[in-house]
Amino acid sequence: MIAQAQSNPKSILFILALIILAALVFMSINTPLVLDFSGSHGVAKHGNAAEMVRSCLSDKGMMQLWFNPTTGRKAYVCRIDKTTFGIQVNHVVEGKWKELTSFIKDKFTRIDQVERYLRNTGYQPIQ
Repeated sequence: MIAQAQSNPKSILFILALIILAALVFMSINTPLVLDFSGSHGVAKHGNAAEMVRSCLSDKGMMQLWFNPTTGRKAYVCRIDKTTFGIQVNHVVEGKWKELTSFIKDKFTRIDQVERYLRNTGYQPIQ
């Protein structure tokens, strides 16, 4: 198969296109590989909580991923500790993923409360 692909430029282009498509799908579903924090109001509005959420996502990874079809935004949920959950909201600006905000909802101590909040604000679970 590889020998045939090497002799057929169309096969090589097809394989390359599949690899690029797979990479794009991966990047659109998972946490952006490069996230721009400029313009985020996370730290300005939520202080250290925004930094805690960023660290949680970086160190522990996301617990849940949500998508808002109206705004095109994604919300990444992480569990900071047993009763503390963080949310990071990202969106695409000029083809780049940017953080809109990161915050902790202090009054939410259970994941079902976080999920209800996200549903009420137009988000749908992705995983």
